[in-house]
This record gives sequence, C-alpha cells and structure tokens, in this order.
Amino acid sequence: MISNEAKNSLITMKHSTFSTPNSWKSEWVKTGIKVESPENDLSVYLLELPMAGDFKKMAIEAWQQFQPHFNFLPTQESSPPPSDDWDKLYQIVYDVPASESRMVVTIIRSFKDHAYVCLLDSKIAGLCRRGAQFNMILESWKPIGFKETKLNSTAKKWTHPDTEDFEKFISDSMQQLKIPGMSIAVIHADGEVYSKGFGVKQVGSHDPVTTDTPFMIGSTTKPLTTLLMGILVDQKKLSWDILIIDILPNFSLADADLTRKLTIRQTVSASTGMPRGGLECIFKYTGISPEDRIAEMKTMAPTTKMGEVFQYSNYLVMTGGFAAAKASFPESNLENAYSAAMKKYVFEPLEMHKTVLKPEHALQLGAALPHGTDFNGNTYNIPFNIESFAYSIAPAGAIWSTVNDMANYLLLEMSNGTFKGKRVISDTSILERRKPIINISEKSSYGLCLINMNEQGLNLIGHDGATLGFSSMLFFIPESKIGMVILCNIRLAHQFLHAIKQKFIELTFNAKLRSKEMVNSFVQERENTIKRNQASISLNSVPTPWLEKMLGTYPSITLGPAILARAADGEGYEIRFTEWKTKIGSEIEPNGKKLLVMIDAPSYCGVKLLVENNGDKLVLDGGQEQHEFIRQYALEG
Repeated sequence: MISNEAKNSLITMKHSTFSTPNSWKSEWVKTGIKVESPENDLSVYLLELPMAGDFKKMAIEAWQQFQPHFNFLPTQESSPPPSDDWDKLYQIVYDVPASESRMVVTIIRSFKDHAYVCLLDSKIAGLCRRGAQFNMILESWKPIGFKETKLNSTAKKWTHPDTEDFEKFISDSMQQLKIPGMSIAVIHADGEVYSKGFGVKQVGSHDPVTTDTPFMIGSTTKPLTTLLMGILVDQKKLSWDILIIDILPNFSLADADLTRKLTIRQTVSASTGMPRGGLECIFKYTGISPEDRIAEMKTMAPTTKMGEVFQYSNYLVMTGGFAAAKASFPESNLENAYSAAMKKYVFEPLEMHKTVLKPEHALQLGAALPHGTDFNGNTYNIPFNIESFAYSIAPAGAIWSTVNDMANYLLLEMSNGTFKGKRVISDTSILERRKPIINISEKSSYGLCLINMNEQGLNLIGHDGATLGFSSMLFFIPESKIGMVILCNIRLAHQFLHAIKQKFIELTFNAKLRSKEMVNSFVQERENTIKRNQASISLNSVPTPWLEKMLGTYPSITLGPAILARAADGEGYEIRFTEWKTKIGSEIEPNGKKLLVMIDAPSYCGVKLLVENNGDKLVLDGGQEQHEFIRQYALEG
C-alpha cells in the first residue's frame, strides 16, 4: 500500500489536468501554473500554448514570461519518440554554470493543436530529493481527451521471422551505439523462449559472449537480496519488521530517532527519506569492510520525512542485506555471512552455478570485462579493479551472473516461489516484495527492491542495474507469465536496453513501433553530447598556466586524497585518487569559473570539480552532499 504521506491534489487547467503532492505549493502565474517544492528549491511552470512556430522558439518565449532575462543556451536537445497519445516530444537541457548547482530544463509535448510546456528550474539537491514527485507531476499532466496505450497482456508466440527481426535489431543497435557485448534471455513460465549472446567480452578480442558469460548485474542484485530476506522470514530467522539495531547493535545514523525505528523492510523500501549518498564507496574501497561502510553512516541523515517521497539509497539496502545475512549466520562477519546466506538460500536452490560475488571469481568463470566511452565517443576497456567498489556494499549491487542463471530466478518469480516443482519461498513472502510502497512516478512505484511499472498498459515488475562498466535490465509480466533479462558490458547503456525492451513489447504484444526511432534519437543525442564536450572542454595538450599553479595534493575528509599532476604519459594533466586516476580536461564558464573535468573511467565528462579559492579548493557536487578537496601541498614543477 502506498504511504498516506504521498497524497496528491488534482489541478485543472483549461485544456488539461495534473496531480501535485499536497505538500507542494501551486499558483497561477501569468499564463501558466507554478508548482514549487516544500523547500522552495524546485520550481515547475506548466503552460498550455497554441502550436505556433518551432519548439525552441516556443521554449525561450515561455521562459521569458517568468524570467525576462533568461539567456541560457541549450547544452542538450533531443526529440525522442513520444508515448501514448502525444504527437511530438522535445526536450532541452540548458547550460547553467556549475557553480549554481542548478538544473534548467524544458519539456514540450504536443497533442492536437496545443503544446504542453513544462519548465523546470531546480537546485540539483532539490531534484535529487524530490525528483520522483516531479516525475509524478509531469506524467500525470494530460490533455482532456488524451488516451493512454493499453495493450492486451496475452503474449504472442514468436515466429522464426520475429526472432530474425529481433536479432537484427539488436545487432544493428549495438553497432550504432558501440555496445561491445550483451547477453539476453526471454523466459516464459513454461520454459525458455529465447536466449543468445551477442558481441565480445572485451573490445579488441574475439572472445564471444555466450549465455553462460558472467556480467556484473549492479542493482539487479537488490531483488535477489530481498528474495533472501523473504526466505529467512519463512524460516523464522527474520521478520520484515525486525529492528536493524536488534541485529546490528552498533548501527547508527545521524538521526537518532530513525536509528531506533529503522526496520529490515524499510531499508529496502526507498521510502525512509535517506538520500542516495555513498560516493565514498567509489573513491575508497581497498581494504574497506562492510562493517566500515556501515560505520560511515553515522554522519548520514534523512532529507525528507519517512514515507514522503522515493529516495534511492544503496547504503540502506546494504545495511538491510547484511543484517538479514547476520541473522542467519550470527557468528560470521558481515562479508562471510552474506556470501554464505546467498549461496545456501538463493544460488544453490536456484541452480545459479555461475553466480558469484567477487570479481576474481567471475574472471575464473570467463566473465565479460567492463567498458566505458572515451572523449571521442569510442568504446574502451576500463580497469577491471574499479568494479571492486561494490563488494563492501554487496547486497546493493555486487553480484555477477549469467542470463541462464538469472532466467532461473525469473522462473521462480513467475511461479510465485517454486523452482522445478520445489518451493523455495512461500507465495506470501515472494509477493510481499512486490507490494507498492512509494511512488516513483505516476506509472511506477517501488516495493521491496522491486519496481512496479505500467508500460503501455502492461504491468512490469523488475529492477535495472548499473556499475562503472556494466548495465543490466530484468523484468517480468505476471499476467503474461513472461520475462526478460539483459546483461551488457558497458556503463550507461540503459537507453539501449530500453530500446530492446520496446522491441520485445512490439513483437510480443503488437505495440506501436517506436524502438528504431528510440535508437536513432539516442545516437543523435550521443553525437551532440560528444560535439558539445569537444567544443567546451580543453584537454590541455600544452601546459596551461592556471593549471600549472594548481598542481598539488588535495585531501578530502570524506573521499580521501587527490593529487593533481601532469599526466604520467606527458599528455596533459591527470588527477589521482586512492583507487584510480583519470585524465582531466578543463572548462572555463562564461562567468569565469574554472572546472576540472574527469575524462576517463569511472566518469566520462560527467563529473566536474569546481575550482574555488584561487585553486586551493576543489568541490565535487554530489547533489544533496558536497565534497571538498583542500590543497595541502603544492607540487614542484
């Protein structure tokens, strides 16, 4: 049941209606409605405008109604294929100075003779905190007479031409989006429908991906963790509402009241008000134990009320997963307890023989290797050790698996707890995990590490995953008794995975053809991003005076030391952290502020350090958290 904290109000405009959380403020402003978050750091303007002129011009004129001097330039423009009854969709992300820690976005959707213009102006922290409620407002906004797609849930059996069409789409899309390798399985409750590996385990090699190739599955680990919890509940070794401190007495948050009241169920519900956080696990992981990770949480506090809004937290899932395992193996440390519990209660009963937790064990089984995208948009190998970041938060994202093994898990879900005729988990416990707890948007909600999604009228349940060099997707449709798992060895490939999901829905449920348009849109968006980065970011191939003055050691209390230096290969500059290093580029904003841009893994031009105090301080904006690196020593030239 969705929390009562999340009640909404229906607001009616001339041609449309939308819903907004009761805690938000709304008022008519000029020709539209302004909706504002409780913290006043996220504003949304909604306007109904007659279709006139192009979308870009319409966007500027709309902004200037509320901000007369609006002059931000687009940094990203896209026109993905619209869903449901919308005619066209156009989105602009504007180039806002990083020092403002702000997102400015226009989303325009057209229906018949009107454009429905959404203007978002938000602090990044505000969007991190209440992005789910913004999604609800946007998705719920519909014109009068608007019709949503409602597909028949009866799954069509694929013909041989369907399979050929599916495989051609995958191969073509991989080539267009430069995907090195992937493995996929489509499973019906009565048995396998389709499975195949595509591409290679590593760019530059000829070692093919198969359906037995292990990939890191990232957050797709989470449903397996709550599966473990449900099994332990059945065995009376755990209850969903047991307090964390009853199992882990040393557990503590910065909020004493939440520390005392937090239950196993709440750790995996994304509804506690705790922010995502957790950059520490990416910057420092060698020799860090799960106990160390949990100790880091003493400084973490909620930023919204319990049950108020969806906020995703890897650290909370980590805590709940380790606590559940500890309840089963009380004499073991957290690492060994989780490993033993998953093996005994999940991997062995489901015959997941090639599913492991440690990267080195995955390598022994012939794992695919992680990849990223370089400055020029090319796919490249990233250091394998970077994926070790997840082991200390294992219940939230450390599992390596194959599509054949994950197909066994899907069969368990679709049979409501039995595998090959043997009951592994009670139907009560397996279904408890699927109950909606908190809204993610109007059409999706979070249960116990399972997402309920309404896609074109179909009820999908699943969970995506992402690490620093892998992407994954898993879902099943209970009414249709069919599901799919896709594992991919490159980071941030979810646009690709969503296009494959759409193609699957087209072939299986006769959906409107959108998958090819989706890929074309993603390709164009990718090319635009590369051109923008190449135009704005300097790789500093020759010494740069202001960067030369900054060379030195910059310790951070939270993320450890950073050393800014000339690159070891003599080409430009790099920054070295405890676990990894990256080449850096530089960017100077129109306001004169300087940025250092991480070029290599684990970030591709997505993480920027703001230069402050004449180069003596670097600031990493984590949304609801800010990390500072303060210069301690200068490097001699």
